[in-house]
Amino acid sequence: MLDELCERKEQTLYEITARLIVRHEVAISRQALAKHIDVLEKAGLVSSEKRGK
Repeated sequence: MLDELCERKEQTLYEITARLIVRHEVAISRQALAKHIDVLEKAGLVSSEKRGK
């Protein structure tokens, strides 16, 4: 997940989920991915910005 996050800046949750499924055959939902990203944010490893709805 961190490799995918580092590879491209400013990805949507949908884009990250799709890349993990297609490239790495990781079955994960957007909701589950959002929880993982929240943990990474709290650890100071990534940052995110909510846009839109």
